[in-house]
Amino acid sequence: MNKSSTFITGITLSVIQNLYADTTPMLVDFPAYNPVVLGQGWNIEAAEKSDSICVSFDTVTLDYNDKRITYEKVVDNESLQKTLEVSASASFKSITGSYSASTDFVHATNLKSTSTYLSVFAEVIRGPTFAAPKTKPTLIVTTTTNNQNDEKLITGGAVTLTSKHLDLAKSNIAEFYRQCGTGFVATIQPGAIIKAVLEISGTSEEEKKSLGLSVSGSAGGGGLAASIKQAVSSFQSTARLNIYMNSIGGNDKTLSTTLEALDAELTSLPQYAKESPRPLKIIVRDYSSLSNWPGDLERISFTPQETIIRAYSRLKTILAYAQTASNSDNGWLLAVDTTRSSTMMLSDEIQNEMSKLKDLAILCSKSENCDVSLWTDWNDLDLRMRLPFRGRFADLNLAPDASDLAEKLVDARIHQWIDEVSEFRCSKMSECLSFSKRDQLRNKALKRIKDALLAGT
Repeated sequence: MNKSSTFITGITLSVIQNLYADTTPMLVDFPAYNPVVLGQGWNIEAAEKSDSICVSFDTVTLDYNDKRITYEKVVDNESLQKTLEVSASASFKSITGSYSASTDFVHATNLKSTSTYLSVFAEVIRGPTFAAPKTKPTLIVTTTTNNQNDEKLITGGAVTLTSKHLDLAKSNIAEFYRQCGTGFVATIQPGAIIKAVLEISGTSEEEKKSLGLSVSGSAGGGGLAASIKQAVSSFQSTARLNIYMNSIGGNDKTLSTTLEALDAELTSLPQYAKESPRPLKIIVRDYSSLSNWPGDLERISFTPQETIIRAYSRLKTILAYAQTASNSDNGWLLAVDTTRSSTMMLSDEIQNEMSKLKDLAILCSKSENCDVSLWTDWNDLDLRMRLPFRGRFADLNLAPDASDLAEKLVDARIHQWIDEVSEFRCSKMSECLSFSKRDQLRNKALKRIKDALLAGT
């Protein structure tokens, strides 16, 4: 599991890494509906708190303000989660039916293939409160197997397991995990966030390209970037613009439904974050990073939540496109190898796979005995190439005798369903599609198209 943080300021990272040099911080959305306090236990695999505080520490709060704003073009459900920075644990819990306000907002945003989506993510981070080494040396007293007291002085101070819970970890590790969780809340990060999605409906390929260019190179400022406002304002006047937003902290008086209101709310975000900061994130450490953790204990294996989230999000996007196509009377080329019937079968296949993933997610949230190996190397590109072309025969610019239909159709589909999403994944997630794999996808789809043409479909 990738536990790297998406945005922790340099000061916060340096502080945390100095405290815990062996491990990487795991960033989790603050559980607003079931809050935690500093030092509280956390079940990493179930993404929920335990009832105990099992560590000894001092509390330190830093005082600073960091700001940023980013704009991205959204290409699928996975990129929506990435650009609006929904954490892995929050996404995982959404599959099992548990939502926070932030994940509910993202989950409810159903992407339409006929629309273009731009995301706006603005964040103001206040200085964190974190578990720091105790300023005085810590005396740890444990009981040996011979019933003798074993005293150990941790010089210089440290964040440690309490004596009681150190004994418990040595004597009954399963009970320790039950009481203390698999990690603890090492940092609470306050601030304020605005997440917004701008939907421009009924966009042509040229409009999609123009809107994509408007976000490239847009820099964060006090409010909405000028290039975004300029590109989108004309769509607002023709009722083709919808704004979906989620405010976490920040302005408690308005909800932005226009570009002007969104711009004003973005501008005021630093002020509200300072006046009334809201807990946004927690950083969870596993107990093995502590100086007095018994080194001979077997480490637990964490459920690879991100593997499930990745597959589920990608399937959800393809399902939405396939259902839109199969229910449409125009705008989709439901012919050759991608007929209405085959597209409906694709929808059924995807729903079946999503159901399996949901069952697996529920199992993994309740038990360590879950196997996600079938999904480790899985990708969605073959399924994407089975989607029909969004357009008409006339859009393919065919030769008069249509002898180039197969070649033109496969290139149009690979451009529409593969190239854009692959570019995003390569630039944002280091998941790059090789030329050979792209050729394999193209050749496989080309064969299907030619077979269908020979069969007279």
